[in-house]
Amino acid sequence: MKQTMGRSGADLTVRLASAEDLPVVATVLARAFFCDPVFSWLMPDSRHRIWQLTAYFCAVFPLYEAYLTTNRGSAALWNPPRTGESHNIELLRQLFFTLRIEGRYIGRLVRVARLLESHRPKEPHWYLHAVGTLPEAREPFLGGVVVRALLNKADGRRQPVYLENTNPRNRPFYTHFGFEPLPELVLPGERVLLPMWRAPCAATDMGRVS
Repeated sequence: MKQTMGRSGADLTVRLASAEDLPVVATVLARAFFCDPVFSWLMPDSRHRIWQLTAYFCAVFPLYEAYLTTNRGSAALWNPPRTGESHNIELLRQLFFTLRIEGRYIGRLVRVARLLESHRPKEPHWYLHAVGTLPEAREPFLGGVVVRALLNKADGRRQPVYLENTNPRNRPFYTHFGFEPLPELVLPGERVLLPMWRAPCAATDMGRVS
């Protein structure tokens, strides 16, 4: 992946993560999503949430392309458009692995998974499952560095990108990158999932996947 210039003046590189990076990627995402409204509802016991989240991201790691900044401060999981295996198979895998860590809250996960699956766009698209940055990262723009690099890969192929935003505070972040909100999905307790769609744009040189 081509180098990307950060606001601090330092060059950052976003690279494809390998299996050896799994612990780092899972830790970064688990810490980034610790206070996420939807994940906090799925994993309500804060005493165990960090290891539950870590176990979750370890479990789904093989199902996605994982990306990591060279300073290990930000990571993402996403997939290119599927041509063979359906999202239903991916869904069942996630449920199987998460069943081990969710215990009595598995019903909530099933509800969310079914809701997401039923609203997934039929048009082929890249799917951004998760992007997160360590809370103590000195470069708060790190998540944007990763997202911009991934979007340039999709733009280079003239393909759209889809995600489900689990935190309302992140809406401006995604709209900044050209994502448009779709109808909200409401969960119990007035928690909201916001699907978002981004049509392909002209690719830039601000970070590319090689």
